[in-house]
Amino acid sequence: MKKNSKSLALAVSLFMLVFLASSAFAEMVQKHVNFGQDANKMQWYLMTYGKNDDGI
Repeated sequence: MKKNSKSLALAVSLFMLVFLASSAFAEMVQKHVNFGQDANKMQWYLMTYGKNDDGI
């Protein structure tokens, strides 16, 4: 019983570590460029991921 609970705790901890690391990396890479509102009061954004048209 103890071995199963330790394995479960380790798996949950590892999952949380991977999830938090991937979330932090995604937040760091994405940038929002706000284009403002149009005539219909719709808000427009452009998402940039740090790459230019050449894929670099």
